[in-house]
Amino acid sequence: MDSAFENKNIKNSHRNKVSRKDAEKAVEVLIKWAGDDPTREGLKETPKRVINAFEEFFSGYNESADEVLSKTFDDVAGYVMKLNMSLEVFVVLSETN
Repeated sequence: MDSAFENKNIKNSHRNKVSRKDAEKAVEVLIKWAGDDPTREGLKETPKRVINAFEEFFSGYNESADEVLSKTFDDVAGYVMKLNMSLEVFVVLSETN
């Protein structure tokens, strides 16, 4: 299954530093470190799946906050906003150069 972002033209600033192949190899190393065999049938595609998930999870780094936050909800009159207060929120902070 391809990543939802694989076919989009998204600028990835990290692409110059680490290739997708190297990132997948790193996941294989972590699988070995955890004591499993990355070549076993149930894990063969895991490095690809992990990198796809990371691409989606960190895709916001490649979006413009101004563009995303400028969207309004005027065109959805009649709808009621509902908040789910039991959601877990994960924040990843990174230092910029």
